[in-house]
Amino acid sequence: MRPSTASYLAIGGLLLTLSGCNTVTSPGGTMATDKSLYDRLGGKAAIAAVVEDFVGRVAADNRINGKFANANIPRLKSMLVEQICQASGGPCTYTGRDMKTTHAGMGIAGDEFDALVGDLVATLNKFNVGEREKTELLGALGPMKKDIVTSPMAGPDGTLPLPADYKSWPKFLTDIPKGEAKQVRDIYINPAGARTSAGQNFPNGTVMVMEIYKAKMDGDKLMTGMDGKPMKGDLAKVFVMGKEQGWGDKLPENLKNGDWAYAAYDASSKPLMEDFTKCRACHTPLAQKDFVHRYDEYFQTRGRM
Repeated sequence: MRPSTASYLAIGGLLLTLSGCNTVTSPGGTMATDKSLYDRLGGKAAIAAVVEDFVGRVAADNRINGKFANANIPRLKSMLVEQICQASGGPCTYTGRDMKTTHAGMGIAGDEFDALVGDLVATLNKFNVGEREKTELLGALGPMKKDIVTSPMAGPDGTLPLPADYKSWPKFLTDIPKGEAKQVRDIYINPAGARTSAGQNFPNGTVMVMEIYKAKMDGDKLMTGMDGKPMKGDLAKVFVMGKEQGWGDKLPENLKNGDWAYAAYDASSKPLMEDFTKCRACHTPLAQKDFVHRYDEYFQTRGRM
């Protein structure tokens, strides 16, 4: 077995085992919590079906299938099933190596990693995994990606600067409550983007900056001020979303958000190491709105100002 083949399928296995950190929606629409993830997934036969589909997609993907030359595919599938079975609480034992050791010196690029993620998303869609679970799953890839990707990502994600003057820009929307996440968000848009008319895509050169504040809570409820708006606590993160021609060209179709790219900063404006597949998965369903959340709300609100 060639090391590159083993490592790429090991990536796929760990991507899927990350679902052990999440909840799974039961057929009736309620959150099942009384069974192990292994049981909720349907046991070993269901896990094997997911692995079968995922490996088939990767093997047929011309961006990465060169890594599979001379591979013992049946054995690799068996290893993945074993790994997922153990991670989800099933009666199996996985004896593979950790990701950092497996991928040391291999020079795996970010776009190759993202191609695998795109194939994973397609498999999860086929098996009707909920949007919330997919988003959480993809967001959990961050800690692992740094041990796998050793070549620069073919794209601008993570490189967009935080504009020093963004607070002087027009406001996109402010005081956006995110009760489930215990957050309040303010979004600013640069003048180039603010000139866009309703129904149009935002032009190249558009930049949006989203401040994420910890919300002040009263138990499980957001605290509000006299004006009825949610009360902000400390600034937690700042995300930047920018658009330029060609920025999406090298990304896998399943994660392409047109030509938008993303970056993240902490409260002190220090760049953060993030896996932006989470951002991309969240924005992907919004192609009809130029991949922008709250597109309609923005133009409706702006029209009343």
